[in-house]
Amino acid sequence: MSLFSPRSPAEADDSLAGLTAVGAGAAAIIYAANVAETFIDGGLASIVGYGQIALGVLIVAFYLPAILFLKSRRSIAGGARSDEGFLNAVIRKATSTAFGLTVAFTVLLGLMEHTVLSRLTTESVTDLVVAFALGAFAISYFVINRFSDENGAEA
Repeated sequence: MSLFSPRSPAEADDSLAGLTAVGAGAAAIIYAANVAETFIDGGLASIVGYGQIALGVLIVAFYLPAILFLKSRRSIAGGARSDEGFLNAVIRKATSTAFGLTVAFTVLLGLMEHTVLSRLTTESVTDLVVAFALGAFAISYFVINRFSDENGAEA
């Protein structure tokens, strides 16, 4: 299956979901780099900043058009579409897993108030939580998609 020539609406849906997870992972890297910039000095921080810009441009220049293309490809085949398919179950599981992990991570950060949070600004903590949430979704999607069977049950 090629990314830009899906043979069926189901393949287009699968590519669309995979691209969404990859885009979420790329955005997580951008937010994590924002946090990392608070701990590094001058020259290296500017390189990290340029890396963030490059990754952001990549998301907008590649992922956005690819997602729009795949959305148009999946709507070519007419007929009713079921919203309760395998892919939607995987996305639902990945989303709920990421949410649970993010809540646990936020509680853990709250417990480490004097060791971690006292060294970070509010903006950095927000970036850290958003990076964790996006990264947890991306990783959860690929793990659940890989280790689930066709009925959506864990293997």
